[in-house]
Amino acid sequence: MLESFYMKYAISILILGLLAGAGVLFYQTQNTGVDATGKVHTEIYEGAKKSFDGGMSTSLFREQEVDGEVFGSSTAFRIQWQAPEREYNHFVLTITDPLTEKSIAESGNHDRFALDITGLEPETEYHIVLQACISPRCEKWYVSETELIKSTGVERFGTNETSSEQVLLNP
Repeated sequence: MLESFYMKYAISILILGLLAGAGVLFYQTQNTGVDATGKVHTEIYEGAKKSFDGGMSTSLFREQEVDGEVFGSSTAFRIQWQAPEREYNHFVLTITDPLTEKSIAESGNHDRFALDITGLEPETEYHIVLQACISPRCEKWYVSETELIKSTGVERFGTNETSSEQVLLNP
């Protein structure tokens, strides 16, 4: 009779273990994250629910022409993107200099599709990732399939029209 009790106990433990294992496997398949291989923002990719094609691109900020050459600010650029097809609450753009690991995160409403990023270093490569936050606190999010890589321009100097003094154009 004691053997029967231990046998039922062992079978119950085995069944509970199998159910717990199945639950963990189900949870992991639901929250697999996105492949972060080669990415600067590994924690953002690994924590994402899914990825989407953000269609991110950049354009010149404070575009101007000097001596027939068109350039933008050496410390800023504009980032444009497309929203995911899935519903989301708001976005977060994270811009990181991989050499210094300095990051800037900017967020905004879900209906915004461009952002001017200022205060950057000239002649610096930045990696940019877009998160579409599903919840207000961004506990769950979608992430752009790729990190956009953008370099800021060279600082440009020109001559002030009223004197021969050199001035920094469009910092």
